[in-house]
Amino acid sequence: KEHAVKFLKAIQSNSERINSLVDDLMIISKIEMGVDKIDKTSISFVDVAEAVQAILREKAEAKDLFLTISINPDMHEIIADRDRLTQILTNLVENGIKFTDQGGVTLGMDKENGKAVIFVEDTGIGIPKQHLSRVGERFYRVDPSRSRQMGGTGLGLAIVKHLVKAHGWDMQIESAFGKGTKIKIIVV
Repeated sequence: KEHAVKFLKAIQSNSERINSLVDDLMIISKIEMGVDKIDKTSISFVDVAEAVQAILREKAEAKDLFLTISINPDMHEIIADRDRLTQILTNLVENGIKFTDQGGVTLGMDKENGKAVIFVEDTGIGIPKQHLSRVGERFYRVDPSRSRQMGGTGLGLAIVKHLVKAHGWDMQIESAFGKGTKIKIIVV
C-alpha cells in the first residue's frame, strides 16, 4: 500500500509537469503563428506591477525574500497588452524568486537613454557569462540539475522572449555569477 501511494504521487507530479510543458508549448506556438495577437492599449504599469507582486508575495515570503516595486514617478502609463505584460512580469519575477536564496527581487520601470525600460532585478545566483547568449532558448537550462529540482518546463524565458518581441520591444540580460541578474525590457 505504501508503494502504491508513492507511485501515485510520482504519476501525479509527472502528469502535472507534462501538462505544464504542453501548455507552455501551445503558448509559444500560438505567438509564433500569430494566432495570439497582442492587443496594446494604454494601461497603468503600477497596477500590473502590484498585481504581479500580489500573485508572488507568498512565494517570496516563503523564502524570506523581499519583493519590491520601484517605478520612476514620471512613468505610470505604458502601451502594452495587459495580460501579456502580466505574464512577462510574472515569469521573470518567479524566476528571480526561484534562483534567489538571500535578498530578493525588484520589479520596476525607469528611463534609460530617453526610453522606458521595464526591469526585474534579483540578488540571486546569477548566470555565468558563457550561458548568457543562450538564455531564452527553448528548454535551455544553465544548470539542468538545479532547474529540474525546482520545477518548471525550461520554457518560461522563451515565452517571455517571444512576448517581448511580439510587443515590438527588446530584451537585455545583465548578470554576474553569484551576484544576481537584471533583465531589462526596452520599450520601443
